[in-house]
Amino acid sequence: MRAFVKFTATAAAFALSAGAANAAELIVNGGFEMPDISTNPGYVTFDAAGNPNGIDGWTVTSGNVDVVDHFNGGNAGEGNQWLDLVGTVNGSLSQSFATTSGATYTLTFLYGNNPYSTSTATATLSAGSLNDAITSTSGLNFNVYSAQFTASSALTTLTFANTVGANQGGIALDAVSITAVPEPGEWALMIAGFGIAGWALRRRRRVAAFA
Repeated sequence: MRAFVKFTATAAAFALSAGAANAAELIVNGGFEMPDISTNPGYVTFDAAGNPNGIDGWTVTSGNVDVVDHFNGGNAGEGNQWLDLVGTVNGSLSQSFATTSGATYTLTFLYGNNPYSTSTATATLSAGSLNDAITSTSGLNFNVYSAQFTASSALTTLTFANTVGANQGGIALDAVSITAVPEPGEWALMIAGFGIAGWALRRRRRVAAFA
């Protein structure tokens, strides 16, 4: 009996670990916390020509962008730092990550506008089958974006590009996240794992009560 209970616990752990693997974060430095710019005067500009890989995990692909740290009340949506897609000109940045062709993924992030902006800012975004645009006139009152996309290859690139905005008037980004959506069979495995774990716990309590 002990061997069977041990087996069920192992099976449950395997099922739960499969679910955890699917929920693994695929984006590096989605909160733009690295590099730490807290010793600088509020923000640091990263330029596609001069320092394209200065933001951990990301590549500035055109123009320039600012990593901002509590700049005159411009608090991050998560953590301590956020990204302005306009440094002195419209900028774009991207990050590539491993995917499975045909699999579905969820993209979420926070977005707003530079707190100094007096006009609308717009940016495009793309990843796999997803092509979209975001617009903000709300200052740095972060909004939540969430969408799903299908990967078409073993490597997918997420790209953000500011299209409307000016110095101190670009789209603000924070808390960028991509996770895999579990397949139906994996959901069933996870549910079965919870059921097995619950049954094993009830069985153990029942045996202990009669001991």
